[in-house]
Amino acid sequence: KGVRVYYHISEPHLLTTFFNAIVAKIFGLKYICYSWQNLRPEARIRGVKLKLSNFFTWLNLSLSDAIMCGSLMSEQVIKNIKPSMKTIQIQMAGVDTERFKPSDEKKDWENPVVLFFGALDERKGVDVLIRAFDKIKNDFPKAKLVIIGSGFVEKELHKLGEELNLGDRLIWHSWMKNEDLPSFVAKANVFVYLSRRAGGW
Repeated sequence: KGVRVYYHISEPHLLTTFFNAIVAKIFGLKYICYSWQNLRPEARIRGVKLKLSNFFTWLNLSLSDAIMCGSLMSEQVIKNIKPSMKTIQIQMAGVDTERFKPSDEKKDWENPVVLFFGALDERKGVDVLIRAFDKIKNDFPKAKLVIIGSGFVEKELHKLGEELNLGDRLIWHSWMKNEDLPSFVAKANVFVYLSRRAGGW
């Protein structure tokens, strides 16, 4: 009570975190930074970059009063660098079970629907999903793959679907509002959400 806190979503190895920490100190604020980093620095960088990253991470953690960690792994990464650091472990992702819930209709496993929704960019690996669906299409001749979203590789993904001759078994929908998604989720047999490791993530 009565404590002013400056919270900024900025990874502890960045210069922006350092500048924000200094600003917080100047104005007498408690400073909390944030990390979603789920790989140890040694697993993603080497040499001088690693030394600089570890230095700035340690410096920024020393200037911070606490750090919010987006996963258990990110908390472990922070503790490996500064064991005494005060951490707040949070889970950012959540599901509104009042809106996203199975339909009352019995799932049709003879005609299964596989669903993806999200950004159509390289890091999401939707091309992997399309290729995987192509491999099982003969085992499930009535299965459908529904992809909802838009992004930088949208044209390439459409082209891939055409090259694999998926035809009307691959159904596309443009990006839609969150409130329109529950009906698609309720009808799907399987929801797939992929992510490629990239840039240390």
